[in-house]
Amino acid sequence: MKNILFIITALLFNACSSTPEGTVENMHDALKDGDFLKFSRNTNDPITRIFSVEALATCSVDKKSYKDGDFSLLDDCFIEKYSDLNIKNIKIINLSQDKARAIVTTTQNSEEETHKYILIKRDDNWKVIYSEK
Repeated sequence: MKNILFIITALLFNACSSTPEGTVENMHDALKDGDFLKFSRNTNDPITRIFSVEALATCSVDKKSYKDGDFSLLDDCFIEKYSDLNIKNIKIINLSQDKARAIVTTTQNSEEETHKYILIKRDDNWKVIYSEK
């Protein structure tokens, strides 16, 4: 019973974060690891769609071999597109008690980019709600 409780607690902790920095880290880790469900738990629907469409548009896998409703296609496309994505720096600017801006510098394929995210806090957990390059 203790093992089951530990596993459930670990899954919940992995799913979301109580800090903006943790949420940004979780989001990027999920992209890199090809974990669509973890990614979607750290973002809202428009952000999930933006990153998913970008990954699917450039994905070279045979999309017809995947079943509808199966997230493994998105997982595989995330891995293909974002497996080389690394966070170099995260700067958090608190805008209010439940809103923050994250300025994130990443490297991917030896190229450095800066991304800006807006995060909001709901039910003691942060989510990325807006992304800008």
